[in-house]
Amino acid sequence: MNSKQKSDLVVLGYEWQQCSPAYQQLFMHLAQDRQILWINIRDSHSIQQSDNYPAGIISIHLKSLPARLANWLPNWHQQWLSRQIGDIVESLNLHQPLLLLLTHEAYPIAQRLNKYRMIYLRSRKHTAQLQDVTAENNDDFVIAKADLVIAETVDVARQLPAVKTSLLKGEGWIEPMPRPRDLPRGRPVAGFHGPLDQAIDWELLTQAAKRRPDWYWVLIGPRVDKHLDEILQLRNVFWLGEKSFEQLAAYRQHWQLTIMPYRNTTEIRARIPMALQQALHSDKPLVVTADFAGLPAFKPLVSKVHTMQELSELLPIVADPRLGEQSSASGIRSGWLNQNATAGTLCELGAQEVDGLLDTLG
Repeated sequence: MNSKQKSDLVVLGYEWQQCSPAYQQLFMHLAQDRQILWINIRDSHSIQQSDNYPAGIISIHLKSLPARLANWLPNWHQQWLSRQIGDIVESLNLHQPLLLLLTHEAYPIAQRLNKYRMIYLRSRKHTAQLQDVTAENNDDFVIAKADLVIAETVDVARQLPAVKTSLLKGEGWIEPMPRPRDLPRGRPVAGFHGPLDQAIDWELLTQAAKRRPDWYWVLIGPRVDKHLDEILQLRNVFWLGEKSFEQLAAYRQHWQLTIMPYRNTTEIRARIPMALQQALHSDKPLVVTADFAGLPAFKPLVSKVHTMQELSELLPIVADPRLGEQSSASGIRSGWLNQNATAGTLCELGAQEVDGLLDTLG
């Protein structure tokens, strides 16, 4: 185990035996290279450690108040539980721990653990449980607070924010989707999705948009950097705000090229951003402007450029504008895995993908 390179994981859930075999395989894979602290939030009158867990996973039962007292003082009870977690994490000297939520009943505890980056693993089972009004309110908080949302299926992911949501399992999503009304028409479209922050090479993107006014340049994602306001002064650049997972699929289906215009610095190259990992599993031509560690040396439809001139000259080569309407009829493949993958490889490949996403948060 090399915890100096990979962040450790704090999982808030129930007993290991209550996890599906696929989830168990996922966490056993993650435990190969990072330490996992598994917190059981079921009622217990003393802090206990369980030995019935695979190597690399330490299980702890939190000490709970009697049910009547916990219901009478819920805020104090949740604060007490969160302090126990903080003390245990500190005593174990975990490396840059990430907090992963497996159940909606852990949400009140998570609200008091603000110093940890949060991952929300949303399953079909937990989605079905969110019919309760209180659970929905907590769910909204977790979605807003989470740095990464991992959805078990496409149906679970549909309404989640695309900028932080990825699929756990490979699923085919090949039905054609209508062209979004706010996606500009009349010219080929180069689209980007992800945080619009300081990692973007705004100078390269601005100059490329000026050099190729025959293309529309579409940006989707949360506004973080003031340079967005400056580039929007160009008439062929559009910011369409934030979109849900399902909405983003429609935009990708109808634009001709995905661009990832990141600054080519040592810090940025160290880890592949989540938006780029998602783009690598799309069937659209992709242009990347930074030499990311772990970027495939050869992958069809993926091009790497470093200058505005290279980008502007590559556009008509990698994306024929005439393919726009044809591609919308063929649909897209959404998800991390090829839909033809065998059932035996789904969990292993999914675990590798999740491991890579956790690295982007460390």
